[in-house]
Amino acid sequence: MIEITGLGEQPEEEAAQDKVSSLAENLKLPAVTRTFYCKPLGGLYSLPYLTDEMSEHSGTLSRAEWWELLFFIKKLEQHEQQEVVHFIQQNRKEQLSELDEESLIQLSVSVELAQKVLQLLSKLCQGCTRSDLQSSHIYLKYSFSKGRAEQNCQNGDMTLPECGSLSEAMASKKPKKELLSAESPSAAPSTTEKTDTQLINELLKVEGLAFPDTLDEKVKVFCSTKLTGKRSSLEKIADIGDIIQKSSSEVGLQMAGLRFITKLLEEEPGQARQVIKADGGLTVREKMVKMLVELLSNQLKEKLLVVMALRLLYVLVAKYDWRVLFATEGGVRAVLGCMQEYPTSALVQQAGLTALKVLVGAGNCELLGTSGKSYPLNHSDAQMMREIFASIGSATSKDSDNLLCAIPAAIQKMLGTPGASSAVQNGLLVLNMLISNHKGLAEQLGNCDLHSVLQNCCHSGQNSNEMLARIVLNRLAEHKLPLSQENADPEDTFELKDMDVPALLSSLRDTSFSKEVVLALERCLCDEGIGTEGDGSELLPDREHFLLLLKTLEQLGAEKSVQLGVLRILNKFLDSSKEDVLPWHECIKPCLSSMSVHSNEREVVQEFIRFLHRLATTNKDCAVVMCRVGTKEALTKAMDKHNSNLLLVTELRDLVTDCEKYASLYKKMTTSILAGCIQMVLGQIEEHRRSHQPINIPFFDVFLRNLCQGSNVEVKEDKCWERMEVSSNPHRASKLTDRNSKTYWESNGSTGSHYINVYMHRGVVV
Repeated sequence: MIEITGLGEQPEEEAAQDKVSSLAENLKLPAVTRTFYCKPLGGLYSLPYLTDEMSEHSGTLSRAEWWELLFFIKKLEQHEQQEVVHFIQQNRKEQLSELDEESLIQLSVSVELAQKVLQLLSKLCQGCTRSDLQSSHIYLKYSFSKGRAEQNCQNGDMTLPECGSLSEAMASKKPKKELLSAESPSAAPSTTEKTDTQLINELLKVEGLAFPDTLDEKVKVFCSTKLTGKRSSLEKIADIGDIIQKSSSEVGLQMAGLRFITKLLEEEPGQARQVIKADGGLTVREKMVKMLVELLSNQLKEKLLVVMALRLLYVLVAKYDWRVLFATEGGVRAVLGCMQEYPTSALVQQAGLTALKVLVGAGNCELLGTSGKSYPLNHSDAQMMREIFASIGSATSKDSDNLLCAIPAAIQKMLGTPGASSAVQNGLLVLNMLISNHKGLAEQLGNCDLHSVLQNCCHSGQNSNEMLARIVLNRLAEHKLPLSQENADPEDTFELKDMDVPALLSSLRDTSFSKEVVLALERCLCDEGIGTEGDGSELLPDREHFLLLLKTLEQLGAEKSVQLGVLRILNKFLDSSKEDVLPWHECIKPCLSSMSVHSNEREVVQEFIRFLHRLATTNKDCAVVMCRVGTKEALTKAMDKHNSNLLLVTELRDLVTDCEKYASLYKKMTTSILAGCIQMVLGQIEEHRRSHQPINIPFFDVFLRNLCQGSNVEVKEDKCWERMEVSSNPHRASKLTDRNSKTYWESNGSTGSHYINVYMHRGVVV
């Protein structure tokens, strides 16, 4: 009997478990059938042959984990295998006289011993085997668990980029012995980094600022605006903006209007970044920009109002691309003036840095509808934005404080504010964008004690900000600015060649400034005069960091400079790469995706074609993969778009065409192998069902789990099949699928002719 008791919700699962338990007791079923309602990671229902006997917290490896470890032991040379087995015998609490093949398979191994064996294996394994070991389930689970990372770092043969801090990673390679000998103080417990919104809300409480009691009542007045029949949110906020401008003497009403508009924009779903070009939109844009500039310029003494206006600016330019207009209308000067007016207020400094970050397109935005992505300015707009900042710095008289000095001062203020590392990062991102390719701005900001502030960031203990500060220092060094006497300490000098490539790759995990890391990595690896000793193979990333680089290529698909930078890095890695060290086939899909995004950019398309051609000629397996992912079609579109004025495009297309026969062969082979594997799996499951004996095949659970997760589409139960046929009483067949456990279908045929046939949709994995 089979009974569908629920769809997986917790209350139904508990009820189902009770039913199974009572049924097992009544029918005297073996205990193996009682595990159907366990759910492992990944969402699959655990079956009896996938359930480990050992508890996860028993201190002993599960059978599957031990077999995985044993798999890597068996890949060693015979004398090395004996060495490892002897090591296991010596370190077991229960001494064993002899370990033959059978007893080795059935061995029970403690987690502590497994960790020692993993360290030994990492020394003995070479090449691809070592790479496979370091990406295996057991290695990732037991070598990098909490409390052991520091221990692993102390092992010289197992040093990985994750072990060291970013400060060590960015330090000079020459004094490395001194770094190893000097013990750094233990860092404070890490806390989750606060978002821009969370930090502003927290600082409001810290500085004792509260909204007036009457503010909510005044907000309700604006809520009635929704009933005026306005079609879009832009029309609504335009009306409210008019009210705010007319009520310049009523600060409370202005606050209520700002709060209402901010809330309206924050809660608006599906509002991807919009560039308003219609005539009607221009009027709304000009109204809102003018209103914000006037508030920030004329209401400087109202601190809470300033903070609310800066917050609205952040939301508004994140939703709509009005940045250049705001900057040209005096908005940048107004924001810097607010920050300079309140130098001791961490709240105003945070709000100002956040607004500047979005204005110059230097970082991600967290708002609903913006997809958490950065929206960089195009080249001409970015250069115009830099010129606006430079003109502000030039127009300031020597006697008065330079408005640009508000940015380094804000960073210094936030460095001393607990939990404000995200604000420091915002400021560093703004600085990095401004001084990029603009020596005048670099000089003006350099006169604001910028070098000293950056050095403070490097010694603040905030690892990600330390990396970013060193990147900004390198930007300054590119302009060859003379340092002041107090900043001329030779120990504080920093050169690009001092950057550690593995640490730069590792820091790509922090997507908030991955663009800056990619560009720094490009200069570090590819610029002339910053060469590396040897053949460059020591700079090759491991698989994890290589995939991080490809992920960045996809995430920053709109950034032309990043796309070209990643291509130069990949070409550099390809120069030094040995066969099968890196998964080069993983590059193909991101490259084709980037070609599609930049289809109108001939330079970008040409560089991707050069790289793909080189990859296909270097590794024929990659050429075969290109046949399977639509490379030929992408090349045809590129040729049509650019009138065949692309180098190597014809050669690459012919190369891919020649490999189509191999791709077809590989597809047939894969189908045959997969069919055989599925047949083996079904046979083992059927044998288990009949005999209730465990399936003693190494990696069977891993294989089955991967097999079941092969489908990339989940379908509901009633969408899995096309039709159902029964041997008799077809009018009652619907009772099988009516989700009522009390109804049933019953056969009325002769002996041996009972059946239920379910015809599945093509491609469904059961």
